[in-house]
Amino acid sequence: MISGLDIQLASQRLTKATRKHVQRVLRYISDDDLDGLRVIRVIEECPGDDEAKRYHPYFAGYLINGHYQESDGKKPTEVVLYASDIYFGIPNWLVGSRIALLKIADTLAHEIGHHVFAKKLGKQPRIKAYQQNLRNPEEEGWADAYALAVIERMEKSWANRTGRLVTQALSSLLAKVALRKYWDENYQVSAKLNFQAYILNNKNQDAGQGYRHSMEKLKTQVPSTLSPEEHKWLMTKYEARPEQRTREQWLGQVSRKRSTKARKRRM
Repeated sequence: MISGLDIQLASQRLTKATRKHVQRVLRYISDDDLDGLRVIRVIEECPGDDEAKRYHPYFAGYLINGHYQESDGKKPTEVVLYASDIYFGIPNWLVGSRIALLKIADTLAHEIGHHVFAKKLGKQPRIKAYQQNLRNPEEEGWADAYALAVIERMEKSWANRTGRLVTQALSSLLAKVALRKYWDENYQVSAKLNFQAYILNNKNQDAGQGYRHSMEKLKTQVPSTLSPEEHKWLMTKYEARPEQRTREQWLGQVSRKRSTKARKRRM
């Protein structure tokens, strides 16, 4: 790991395991790629929409696991990871396991991919895109490919391969339990379990489809098992496809909400 790279743990939860996971991932990333990155910071949750935090994550249909931020002259170039989102779906007794390691690796390597891309592209074009809340599909593709390459190197280790297999097995088990709950017409529990299963393994398409079907049933179930506030959220703000949303997407969503509120105040 390159000297001068500071790992900061602002989250009070499971800090020893988290630091160990971050350090392990960095062993698979070259010093050249890390050059210019000054801080990897882990905080408890993504700061943002307070209204969304009142509900279980399955209501929104997405998580924001972290983001990359270039230096603005006052703050250093950093990657920020959100512990509550990254560890979502992982039982507490498995947070020190390879399952959690690979979850952190997925996000950390993706954000470092943004850092590598930024060094190639240059700062000004990216700053303009961020100010306009625009996503660069080329950059996102680059970051995804970079993360995949890091994971492939990591999975040459039998322990990490086993961790991936256990993750897939746990995701499949949760989806099977969710299906039973669906047929029992317990759509709320089915949606929660399917969302958890999909976030653990986004290649589990049965979980993704099960989640969408359960959410649609929740919209029309009579009598509803949701509170009036939950039902209103579901009808107006639910995302139809579960995903691990990028910060650029989230920033765009928050910006649109704030613009709408401002227009309403002016009216």
